[in-house]
Amino acid sequence: MHKWITTALAVGIAIFLYAVPSMAQNLDSLQGRSFCGTDRNGDGDYDGEGEIASCDNGVCPLTAAECVTNRVHQVCDPDRQETSCAPDETVEECEPNIVTRQCDPDTTRQVCDPDTTARECDPDIEEQVCEADTTRRICDPDTTRRECDPDTTREECDPDTTQRVCDPSTTRRVCDPSTTRRVCDPSTTRRVCDPSTTRRVCDPSTTRRVCDPATTRRVCDPATTRRVCEADTVRRVCTTLPRSQCDAPGRACVSCTNVIEKGLCRNVTVAGACRNVTTPGQCRNVTTPGACRNVTTAGACRNVTTPGACRNVTTPGACRNVTAPGACRNVTTPGQCRAVNVPGECRDITVAGPCGDETVPGECQTVIRPGECRDVIVSGACRNETVPGECRDVTVPGVCTTRTIPGECVQITVPGECRNEPLPDSCPLEGVDECFIGSDGKSRCSDTQCINTSNVPVEELQRERAAFVNDGQMDANGQCLNDVQVFTGRGMDCQRPGLLTLFKNCCKNRGEILRDGTGGIAAVAGVSTVAAVFTGAQAAIGALAAGATAASAASAGTAAIAAAGGPVAAVGAGVYLLFTELLGFGCDQQDLETGLLDGSGMCTYVGSYCVAKIPFIGCIQKARSFCCFNSKLGRIIHEQGRVQLKAFDGFGEPKTPECRGFTPAEFQALNFSELDLSEYYDELQARSESQLQETFQQGLEAYINVGREP
Repeated sequence: MHKWITTALAVGIAIFLYAVPSMAQNLDSLQGRSFCGTDRNGDGDYDGEGEIASCDNGVCPLTAAECVTNRVHQVCDPDRQETSCAPDETVEECEPNIVTRQCDPDTTRQVCDPDTTARECDPDIEEQVCEADTTRRICDPDTTRRECDPDTTREECDPDTTQRVCDPSTTRRVCDPSTTRRVCDPSTTRRVCDPSTTRRVCDPSTTRRVCDPATTRRVCDPATTRRVCEADTVRRVCTTLPRSQCDAPGRACVSCTNVIEKGLCRNVTVAGACRNVTTPGQCRNVTTPGACRNVTTAGACRNVTTPGACRNVTTPGACRNVTAPGACRNVTTPGQCRAVNVPGECRDITVAGPCGDETVPGECQTVIRPGECRDVIVSGACRNETVPGECRDVTVPGVCTTRTIPGECVQITVPGECRNEPLPDSCPLEGVDECFIGSDGKSRCSDTQCINTSNVPVEELQRERAAFVNDGQMDANGQCLNDVQVFTGRGMDCQRPGLLTLFKNCCKNRGEILRDGTGGIAAVAGVSTVAAVFTGAQAAIGALAAGATAASAASAGTAAIAAAGGPVAAVGAGVYLLFTELLGFGCDQQDLETGLLDGSGMCTYVGSYCVAKIPFIGCIQKARSFCCFNSKLGRIIHEQGRVQLKAFDGFGEPKTPECRGFTPAEFQALNFSELDLSEYYDELQARSESQLQETFQQGLEAYINVGREP
């Protein structure tokens, strides 16, 4: 078994690096959109159907409620006080005439300074000017349904069997010499778990809109002339792209641009009028921090195996009857036939989503209009100068005076004018004040925050899919000069149902499909299982990208695996059905590879991890992580052999799995007597114990001699 210790090792497991193909939904298609999420199952992620959705004009459809619309309230101007007076009455009263020495009264004349002119302006006036509302077309996303052809039935027959018929044999008694063998007690395994860890998890903060109450004041404007322009209109112009520029194979692609048309302008004279002007209260966003809680994560568990004690046991030679066989001959029995049901071909049919018009309110801005100015004449200061009058005897008639009797006045209260003014739509959800008009024209609100990926882009967290490659240097004798690894593996993953897979399960498999007669050891110098699977998956994805249907692409992938040969004995129908189903889901190349290898027992599950998340919401897509090997035997030796070596701590973390092979020293240190290879033996064809040992020894020598000069 350990003959390779004195030989230079050069292990050649052909595992390839390749670029990650596109997902069912490309990450770029999620950028620039608004999303919201609710953790319905309490797992802390938002990757399930019904846990993540696209927002409709700022409203989350997962928790949306219809608002109360068409509300009004009565607003009345304040009452005003007016004074009503009767007309004044004028009466004349005269004194009797008298003769007297009378001098003309001194005369007083008024002397005034020249008048001056001053500039007087009314205060500036603020008014709100809004552009016209615009209407745009919004369509729901297309939906896809599954349509399958009817199943067909064909007849399938087992191969004819040939049995050996022999004449009766003769028997004689033969005893073997006694033998001594090494007997070990079975290893014991106990479960060891790391302590649980607790971390602090907080819900995202919520923001609500708070506005001060509106104020009303009486404003009278002078007649003004202003320039009024209609709002610019935006229309969508789309052109069809050629297929060579299309990112989504098999679908029509268009390139759309927004064209802005300038609105017409004109001079509008507005007569001065008095009116009540309502100034809306100032609005601000009030953020409420999310609730926090402690989340406890159970520690990782692993099996620790303790080897049993060993001792030498001498077994006396067995005695047996040796039978001399009689003459033999071959008898052929025809194979049994039966009807086999072949499932009909399935395909996805895309149904276009309904479209509707959405009205976008025009943008409003505050315009300050300067008050009217005019020239005011300010009279000059005046003063009186006295001139003495001339004296003489005169008869002075009695002085007459005119007295005005003012009319009686009363106060009259004039009630203010009342009118109905609309109120904003009311949200029935507690703590939510603002409603939005959706694409269907209905007013809704939601207490779940929407995150716009234009401001916080979707984060891609998927690890680089890579593996060890047989690219080391060799000397002139074909001996490896770099690191040598035995039974090396590859970190692989498949996508669980989530937003990027449109909630399809790309980790689905159909059980054991790939088999090889020697566990993938003896044929290492040829084409490996992983290489053949890679070739088939690459051919299927390439055919799908070229416009083939999922069924045709699956046929191309199945044919490529069969043509690759190597140690793989693939059940063609199983590969075809698995490829057809996963390609129909929109799964990528590595999803196909992982489904084949994991279902066939060649992978060890490491765990799941997040591959894409939206900030302030959480994880929207998870993947299952595996270490996959070239054969079931490689997987069994790693699962049971790593616990014997201190250099390994399981298979690492899901995002960074440890899938490297054994070094020569580590492989030599393995105690193969403690390895349970019964699962591996079940995969082999029925053969004697000596043939099994010979096959295993040949496989190890094949690993040792790969790359050596012949």
